[in-house]
Amino acid sequence: MRLVDCARVLGLKVSSERGRLTWARGNPVGDVPQQLTRRAVFAYCGELVGHLPVCGWLRVAAAFVKRAANAATKSWDEPIDGGTIRPLLEDIAARVKEHDPARG
Repeated sequence: MRLVDCARVLGLKVSSERGRLTWARGNPVGDVPQQLTRRAVFAYCGELVGHLPVCGWLRVAAAFVKRAANAATKSWDEPIDGGTIRPLLEDIAARVKEHDPARG
């Protein structure tokens, strides 16, 4: 079976560049959620790293933010004061939009 150029496989965009198959994120990264809860942080981090096989520093950064969300809340739907977590998420989102490490 051969992959067609610009095919989608498991949500990843697969294409041929200079005779080699490459992959990248299948859809653009969304904005940081307005209302931050533990559930929203985990969902956003899941959107960032999802089932991507390689994403370097991004997987570590997402894990760090999720731990911070766990420490800041007692339940999944408790609002999070965005004092430290929102700037982290916004910085991660900006870096991903500028140079997404999820590719190979």
